[in-house]
Amino acid sequence: MSVRRKREPVAPAALRAESVELMACKLVPALPNGSKWCYEIKMDGYRCVGSKSGTDTALYSRQHKDFSGTYPAVRTALAALRCKSAVVDGEIVAMVEGRPSFNALQRSKSTRAEIVCFLFDVLELDGTDCRQKPLTERRRLLEKIMPQNDAVLKLSPILPDDAAGLMEGARRLGFEGIIAKRKDSPYEEGERSGAWVKWKAEQTGTFFIGGYVPGARGFDELVIGEKERGALRFVARLKNGFVPATKEIVMKATKGLATVSCPFYNLPEPKAARWGQGLTEEEMKKCRWVKPKVKVEVAFVEWTEGKKLRHSRFLSLA
Repeated sequence: MSVRRKREPVAPAALRAESVELMACKLVPALPNGSKWCYEIKMDGYRCVGSKSGTDTALYSRQHKDFSGTYPAVRTALAALRCKSAVVDGEIVAMVEGRPSFNALQRSKSTRAEIVCFLFDVLELDGTDCRQKPLTERRRLLEKIMPQNDAVLKLSPILPDDAAGLMEGARRLGFEGIIAKRKDSPYEEGERSGAWVKWKAEQTGTFFIGGYVPGARGFDELVIGEKERGALRFVARLKNGFVPATKEIVMKATKGLATVSCPFYNLPEPKAARWGQGLTEEEMKKCRWVKPKVKVEVAFVEWTEGKKLRHSRFLSLA
């Protein structure tokens, strides 16, 4: 008489970091409030998925690009996770004077910025698929495996549960925004279900280049405006967001558009405005004008009462 052996349970298949679809955030105009939500800083960096399996580690971007050569210190640091194996979700940022800087991250090979990876979720731990566990439990598991006082791997901090206060604080301190997550949410790969939402302190818009102040690599700042009833209205002196390469791209785009006439109908201004945005007659003597044919995409915190952009920064040519 044959005896049927009891089949041993099969361990769940290990997730492969290079094929993970990261859970996405839905953009919202204001943060949700209430005890069902927790909040984190929206880091201005590159989303990543990392893994550890024994002594092997791997690091990939949201688009499944191998990040090992780009951020070797982050990949190496994953070996310090206090577990046999794990797949984790995080954000790689460059810290400059204690603050995330996307410009520094883009130039990380030529700057002394501190590269840090903030981890905020664990998808698999020691062979156990964690994706259906609630966020609060996944967070607890992540906290247990984080290395102590590591220079590269950091735990993304949980913020106070005051949505209105967080939005105001993000605007005041110049952070990119805030992420809100339902505490009971599973990890939904590739989904934008609304269980995770993002609120941006910045707005974006498209504006015309009407001039610039000469400087290194062609200019120190751009003078930009928006079309209004067929005329160009000055809205900002754009100083932030440039690297040498983007300055060269902008100068190439405006080549051949020089003009002796100021294209802005609302200049000069009688006195310097707040936020350093004003252009008086004296300030205009430094400017070189161009025909407003080249558009730029700009991020900014808000419109001022005087219809100027506050805390603006260059994103790209539009």
